Amino acid sequence: MASADDLQTKQPAVAASAALGAMPERGQWWKQEATPLGLLVERWGGQVSKGDVCEQAVAQSLRCFRAYGSTQLIRLLDRPVMLLLQDESGAKGQVLLWGMRPDQALVQHKDGQLWVRWIDLAPIGAANS
Repeated sequence: MASADDLQTKQPAVAASAALGAMPERGQWWKQEATPLGLLVERWGGQVSKGDVCEQAVAQSLRCFRAYGSTQLIRLLDRPVMLLLQDESGAKGQVLLWGMRPDQALVQHKDGQLWVRWIDLAPIGAANS
């Protein structure tokens, strides 16, 4: 996973200055996984168009790995991941996790990026491209 210094050079400038905040609310989550997965593929130098993002990733020598687990698994993978989140009402959506600090994670949602505390993350799954 990229360090905060790596994010400053590889990610938009907002990543370096993203503030610590609460987890994005449901309205800020992506509802379809194609958008955040496409951003992951682009992060690794790939290109995506309409259609199955994972198939396009594989055709460009990238892998699409899906796993359900905890924040421990995310730390072990040490790669940017898409998180599948679920709120109290059962509504689901996705955000991206771009970077980690010992007690924080850099999360991108459809309205921007922010650092959140690991304890505030409640992922029910992670997809890594």
